[in-house]
Amino acid sequence: FLNYLDTAVYDGLFKEDYAYRRLLNLKNSLEKDSLKSMDAVQWAKADLAFTNAFMNVLQDLAQGRLQPKAREWRNDSSRYESFFAREFKRFTAGETLASVTNPLQPEHKGYLLLRSGIRKFTDSMDKTVYTYLFYPNKDSIAFIKTLKKRLSEGGYRVDPGLPDSISLPAAIKKYQQKKAVKPDGKVSAVLVRMLNNNGPEKLKRIAIALDKYKQLPAKMPEKYIW
Repeated sequence: FLNYLDTAVYDGLFKEDYAYRRLLNLKNSLEKDSLKSMDAVQWAKADLAFTNAFMNVLQDLAQGRLQPKAREWRNDSSRYESFFAREFKRFTAGETLASVTNPLQPEHKGYLLLRSGIRKFTDSMDKTVYTYLFYPNKDSIAFIKTLKKRLSEGGYRVDPGLPDSISLPAAIKKYQQKKAVKPDGKVSAVLVRMLNNNGPEKLKRIAIALDKYKQLPAKMPEKYIW
C-alpha cells in the first residue's frame, strides 16, 4: 500500500492526503524497533491508520474528492458492505492493489487519456514549489514583496541596490524574454498567471479534472451538453 501511495499521483491522488509520513513512520518503527514490534497498542494504531488511509483512497478513486461532506460514501452506511468491505476483502484475500483500484475508476475516454499522460508529465515536470501570487491584491506593498520573491525563486533576481521602479521591470522583462512573450516589464494578470502556471499547479488542475470525470454517469446519454 505504501508503494502504491508513492505513485498515487499517477491516479491523480496526492500521498500527503493520506497521512503518508505517519504511515511510513509506523511501518519503520514496527520493523526496526524490537520493543514497539511487541507492543499491541502500536500494532492497533498501525492497523487503524493503514485501514483508514486505504478506505480514503478507495473513496477518492471511485467517488472523487469534490463531493460535499454529507454526500461522501464514508458517511453512507449502505456503502460499508457493498463497497468498502468488499474491496478491502479482495485486497486482503491476495488480489493485487492494481486489480482493486483500476476497476474503481471511470472508463470515460477523456479520463483514460488524461490519466495515461500523467506519468510522463510528472516524471519530466519541474517539481519546485514556487511562491503563489494572488492578484489583484489590496496590499500592493506586500504583493510587490511577494512578486520579487517569486521572480528570484525562478532565477530572475531583483537588484536590491536599485529602486523597484527600475529593478522590478528589468527582472520581469528577463522573465518575459525567457518565456518568449512581449517584454514590456509590466505587472499584469497575464504575468501573474504565467508565474503561477508551474508544474505542481498544473498537476493540481489535472487532478481536479480527473475528479470531475468521477461526477459523471458511468455511461453518458446519447446527447448531452459538454
